[in-house]
Amino acid sequence: MATVSFAYNRLKTVDFCQWEQVTNLTFISFLSNELTSVPNCINRLTNLTAVSFMSNQLNSVTMDAFADMDNLTSLYLSYNNIRSITVHEGRYPKQLQQIFLRGNKHKCDNHLFGQPFCSVDIDFKPSSRTSNWSRNENALKRQLSILV
Repeated sequence: MATVSFAYNRLKTVDFCQWEQVTNLTFISFLSNELTSVPNCINRLTNLTAVSFMSNQLNSVTMDAFADMDNLTSLYLSYNNIRSITVHEGRYPKQLQQIFLRGNKHKCDNHLFGQPFCSVDIDFKPSSRTSNWSRNENALKRQLSILV
């Protein structure tokens, strides 16, 4: 497993559009930076299985940014300011199993079964009115664990 860490660098933006294809990279970390958005062209890193954006300043995430990353199984988004995640039908990593959202500054209301109920808007957008997603036949919803 090849890893790259950009941790603790105060990065505000990162752009992978000029990078050559990196085939042996499976994990990349942007832990504790100042990113406000997912880096451009990160989907060019197609062999990543995990990406960490923990402790940044992300407000929202669209899964389009990871659309061609079919090996991605885990996305670490804890300790940001994330209030919404958008998933368009057909434009997300097909193997994604876990999204970690602990410690985001989302609104926590009533307690449910002894745990605070914290809302993060996850919007699954169908490609058309007649698609499987619009009929609530969404494979991603069945395979994905959201951990807060």
